[in-house]
Amino acid sequence: MSFDDSKERSSSKNNLATMIWWMMWKRDYACLITDWKIGTHAALRSFSNTTNCPPTVKNMLVDTFNNGNIIEHDQNKNHDSSMSMKTFYFLFSQSWLEYVIAGHASTSCCLMGLHGHVLDITNFLSSHPGSPETLLIQGGGQDATSFFESVGHSLIARRLAQSDMIVAVDMACVNIDSNENGEEILMQNWGALSQPKIQDHPKGEKVKLGTIPMIRSKRRRPGSLQEIKNQLTKGKQNAHSNVTKFLNDLNSQGNDLDILGNVQTYFDPFCGTW
Repeated sequence: MSFDDSKERSSSKNNLATMIWWMMWKRDYACLITDWKIGTHAALRSFSNTTNCPPTVKNMLVDTFNNGNIIEHDQNKNHDSSMSMKTFYFLFSQSWLEYVIAGHASTSCCLMGLHGHVLDITNFLSSHPGSPETLLIQGGGQDATSFFESVGHSLIARRLAQSDMIVAVDMACVNIDSNENGEEILMQNWGALSQPKIQDHPKGEKVKLGTIPMIRSKRRRPGSLQEIKNQLTKGKQNAHSNVTKFLNDLNSQGNDLDILGNVQTYFDPFCGTW
């Protein structure tokens, strides 16, 4: 076999792998961006900056947005990424929740992440037993699982969280049963659903009932490559440190920062940056 033959065969394998992972992402997660206005707005935010995602993903989103006359695509702000489709798939599966809900922390739109799912708590703010400010600061626009579980919520509160407030579900974080030791058995399905596809799912009601654990639990997360988990964990720590340093520098310069609560960091899977 000649060098050229070997190179062509390797290229064919890479193209096949790219196609497979692309189809899996399109099947499992693309709907969060193309069919859900919250996700669409997040992607538009990314495309106002320099994107750094696989060309197949970028081209699909550009076509989707342009068909809806949503954006004028500026080729100068985007370039082909060396990131593999496989890497993008796992990065997106681990980061989509905080990415899409970032900034949604107001009385007009308050979205909260809980055990891998997204809840729209806008209409619940005024009736929260604590206070609207607590939800806005500790839950709005971020994954609030750690805070939710550290406070300790009742069975009634957990049942309430399984209501129509759920607007996006990560199927890999849905519990359908428990084993003989009382340990959770997750559905082990990949992908996410947003409204109204949750209701349309053949097991829609069962899916909603399996979203929030009925006892204090660690945050549910979809499975992933350990390398990806480590990359995101380290990246979040560095991003938080950078933000803290930036704010401290501003304060030391006498700037009056009108910030309520903490500044949240999130990973943008389309730009590949925090």
